Amino acid sequence: DAAALYERAGITYAKAGMGAEAIAIFARLAEQEPNDVARRLRLAELHSREGQTAAAIEQFKRVCDQLWAAGAFQD
Repeated sequence: DAAALYERAGITYAKAGMGAEAIAIFARLAEQEPNDVARRLRLAELHSREGQTAAAIEQFKRVCDQLWAAGAFQD
């Protein structure tokens, strides 16, 4: 599917050291599929690697909120 191909391109950019391009792709994927925790987590990690601390924290918070809402932190 198109999203999977787009994700592969983002991963390729990240591996090639093209963080800004990878972030742009994963930001778009997160926007299109806001409940996809794995892609949002990847976006947070990319922001962190690029030294974009505030953006990384925002994305990590959104991941935590999604997991909390799904009951992932319950006993």
